[in-house]
Amino acid sequence: MANWKNNRKQILLVFLLINIGSYRLFSQEIYRTNSGEITFDAAKTALEPIHAKNKKVKTILRINDGALVALLHIKDFIFPNSLMQEHFNENYMESDQYPSASLKAKIDNLDFDTSKIFDIQGVFAIHGVEKELPISIKLEKIEMNYKLTSRFKLLLQDFNIKIPSLMFYKIAEEVEVIVEAELIK
Repeated sequence: MANWKNNRKQILLVFLLINIGSYRLFSQEIYRTNSGEITFDAAKTALEPIHAKNKKVKTILRINDGALVALLHIKDFIFPNSLMQEHFNENYMESDQYPSASLKAKIDNLDFDTSKIFDIQGVFAIHGVEKELPISIKLEKIEMNYKLTSRFKLLLQDFNIKIPSLMFYKIAEEVEVIVEAELIK
């Protein structure tokens, strides 16, 4: 039940950002995508890669106040083989119970012409846990759009994601995450 409330909050947040009110919506610069990419590498060694990619990350950036929201569905991660994907969804992420993950952040001083790196505090909601973490985001202004890129690390223990003892020697406790999204007005 608590999980439904968290998902409902995330859906409501995205809905509110998109539909703040028609008179305000048209006066704001909102950039978005439904096809942002997030990849992660959870391998403890380079000998056995454990990586996946999700190309359906929904991202919204509101220029006027720097509000940034990203939402993804856990089951949209694609692995090199189906067994890895099954274990990821059932044993680690418990994606039936925790179907989505999100990031909420505020970027200050968005006034720039080409590209700029912003150090922000983002609130991540993963596996039923919300945690505020510092990350860097690079925004590049490309004609009328923005390209967002970021690379950061997440600790599995911060989000109560357990590594079975049998897999402890293969799966890293710290996961490297790479995000790319082209945000269009």
